Amino acid sequence: MREIFHGAGIQADAEQPKQKIRLALQGGGTLGAYAAGVLDVLDQQDDIEIDQIGGPSAAAVNSAVYAVAGSKGLDTFWNRIGQAGSAAHVINFFDPLKFSQMVNESYLMNGWRASGAFEDVGPQGFLTHALKETIGSHHNLRNADIQMRITTVTKIDPNGDLSPENVEEHVHTNEDLTIKKIVASGALKELGPVRIDGRRHWDGAYSGNNPAFDSFDHHEDVPLVVITVDRPEIVRSTRDPDLVYGRVHGEIHDLRKQGRSPIYQIALDQPDKWDESVRTNPLPSIINELREKGRQDAVAFLARLRQDMSPTRRLQAAVGAEYTDNARN
Repeated sequence: MREIFHGAGIQADAEQPKQKIRLALQGGGTLGAYAAGVLDVLDQQDDIEIDQIGGPSAAAVNSAVYAVAGSKGLDTFWNRIGQAGSAAHVINFFDPLKFSQMVNESYLMNGWRASGAFEDVGPQGFLTHALKETIGSHHNLRNADIQMRITTVTKIDPNGDLSPENVEEHVHTNEDLTIKKIVASGALKELGPVRIDGRRHWDGAYSGNNPAFDSFDHHEDVPLVVITVDRPEIVRSTRDPDLVYGRVHGEIHDLRKQGRSPIYQIALDQPDKWDESVRTNPLPSIINELREKGRQDAVAFLARLRQDMSPTRRLQAAVGAEYTDNARN
């Protein structure tokens, strides 16, 4: 873990039984198993309360499953995904590249894709069924205690591309959430959109603001915790609009300068042994490794959070102190 705290004025409140936090999760297909591991640990804490959670794509899935079914629900869902990854390596629901190649070679299939038919079959259909097994109906989403922020995008110019400049972001909360909207949050362009109320919606990450920072409430007493897996292209650029994941660190830096909330980051550097295809490769071994790394980093984060919540650290934050890992080591 790198620098994870920027003091922004956390006030002591001895009568508050739990420390509230908000979780902004990054998408990334199979890489979402890392955030699931973090949630495994947070779910066991009696003094921590998750107030809000959200993001696009795999983050939307993690948010919805956790908000409704907790860590056990994450076990059920990710085990189901791992089983599918083992059984069907060529067609996998996160980004079936070989499947989409077949689609692009077929005029008939292209027409079928444009019609939205893939919502009921193929990868999107599989994801829908996996979510229904874990979550049940949309009523469970709307009645969840944790507030969710699930993002999708629509095109401003219907004939344009899915660049950040040509998309409008939509934030879906508990009040209007459905499983279909969660599936839409992970609708990559290779799969085509998901139709919602007559409009075509795609993966929320196409907005360029992957963990959907702008959709969260901010308060000086409630830390915002950003959970990411840093992919190789971040080394090349942090502002290239075609590399939406690479913009995350710039967005975190901007939020810290604003000082609206204390900002923590729980981050994993994608291992060198994994290439870009790891996102689309939901094998049990990869899922289990990611979840275990998430659990380990969550334990380290909690130790730092509790240290910062101590009376001494709160006093330092209240007077505007800034401190990093390096400053204390």
